[in-house]
Amino acid sequence: MKLYQPGDTSKAICPHCGTLVSTTLAYRDVPFDDGTGMVRGILAAVCDKCEALVSIPVQSTPIIRRTRGSK
Repeated sequence: MKLYQPGDTSKAICPHCGTLVSTTLAYRDVPFDDGTGMVRGILAAVCDKCEALVSIPVQSTPIIRRTRGSK
């Protein structure tokens, strides 16, 4: 598994812009899709154009799992 660091870049399709964009990995607070909580300070890929959350690397999964389990 590749471990990503803040500032690493990639490309992905942004759900907000609707196009292929450059992304930069940064720490963000991310709400759960169902609106029941939030996971704080995880590494996530952010659109360089609109700053929308584009993806979450696999290495952030354990933090999400722990946070969801502690609700």
